[in-house]
Amino acid sequence: MALPAGGRTAASDLILSATMAALLRSLVQKRVLRAGDVRELYETALLLLEQQQGELPGDTAAFEAARAAIEQGLLCMQSRDGGET
Repeated sequence: MALPAGGRTAASDLILSATMAALLRSLVQKRVLRAGDVRELYETALLLLEQQQGELPGDTAAFEAARAAIEQGLLCMQSRDGGET
């Protein structure tokens, strides 16, 4: 199935996001990480993203999309553990 360039990028982003979420979920289930550790990873990712955007202010749409995806991950973590740390 051939996708346009934008579609390939979007598909790649979705694959990466889903794979990362599955990895983090598996590590929590195997008790390698706690839910709080995963939340901290998402929060650190947001901080790093903000720092990168400050250094590369040109592509705000990409940064906004990345921030939205990370924030969605945080919301999913909070809904799974009831907002507890």
